[in-house]
Amino acid sequence: MDGAEIIAYLLEHYWELVEPLNGPSGVRGTGERLPQMPPTYTASVRQLERELRLMRAARAPLPLLRRHALDYYMGAERRRRDAFLVVHRSGRTEPCLDAHGLPRSPREGERILRTAAGLPALRPVLCVERPPQARKDLADAGCRYLAQRFPFRPKIPSLLAA
Repeated sequence: MDGAEIIAYLLEHYWELVEPLNGPSGVRGTGERLPQMPPTYTASVRQLERELRLMRAARAPLPLLRRHALDYYMGAERRRRDAFLVVHRSGRTEPCLDAHGLPRSPREGERILRTAAGLPALRPVLCVERPPQARKDLADAGCRYLAQRFPFRPKIPSLLAA
């Protein structure tokens, strides 16, 4: 993974990295001790936060790149959805979804797989839904900019890297 891909990963998993009560160090709801930042809150995450603050205060186009990076990677929601299965001419089956994880019509050379009862076969699929206004090209440009600004090579926290 290059630096921009690591930045994108950190943004996608940001809330897991910084949430003190859901992290392995925090104790949820007992009140026995003060919540601590989890061990996933590393130097890379702190540097990412610093650079995002600097991007917000900078002149154009950096705030725009920041906004798209945050919307595209941090604004993504993972949802389980039932999808129709299509069968290709080769016999390979796959969910009938477009690039955004939304249902699509079967293409030429595809047919919907049916059960013995004649109903369309469904399979649960994990889809990533992103805000429609977020553009991947601008989000990736923002991640490349952030990776260049890091004084060290960003790293994925070891607890998530496994």
